[in-house]
Amino acid sequence: MDVLTLTLVFLGGLIAVLLIVFIFLGVFKKPQLPAIQEYERVAYLLSPAEHDFFQVLLQSVGPDQYVFAKVRIGDLVRVNGLVTESKDWWKKFGPIAKKHVDFVVATRSPVQPLIVLELDDSSHYTAKAKTRDSLVDRVMHAAGLPLLHIPYNSHGYTRSDLARQISQALLERGSPQKSGQKTVSQHAPA
Repeated sequence: MDVLTLTLVFLGGLIAVLLIVFIFLGVFKKPQLPAIQEYERVAYLLSPAEHDFFQVLLQSVGPDQYVFAKVRIGDLVRVNGLVTESKDWWKKFGPIAKKHVDFVVATRSPVQPLIVLELDDSSHYTAKAKTRDSLVDRVMHAAGLPLLHIPYNSHGYTRSDLARQISQALLERGSPQKSGQKTVSQHAPA
């Protein structure tokens, strides 16, 4: 046999082996949709503590503002200066892709985020939660979006105190030259 024939036989064999491996791995299968019974509706979007806080928060913002709950961080910030979906972009976007914040106050028209609020209950004291909170704090700071941490209060929240904290954080954000920062990450007093 000549070299050309041997090369063609080798390539044909290699292609056949690769096809068998790909078939075995299911590469050519149509993706199967999950069975319907694998999903069920959650009973409540907010935990009881989040719901109580949400009710006071709704009363604490102006009539020209919306309150959104459980907003995906990837809908609040974007990776700056990188080609979308490039390897470097995914390194920056990946850590925030599946994370959300508790609440966002936004203007009504246009709908523009003003401030992020995190309700810090006992789950925020674990090492994993502290790492997550640190990431969220850094991302919001870099994006110039104020982040206000509100400690869980089993006795409830007052509209006036919450409105004051939000106003103060927004005022501090409005003068980044004075503080040298792009955003305010403020932990409210207990």
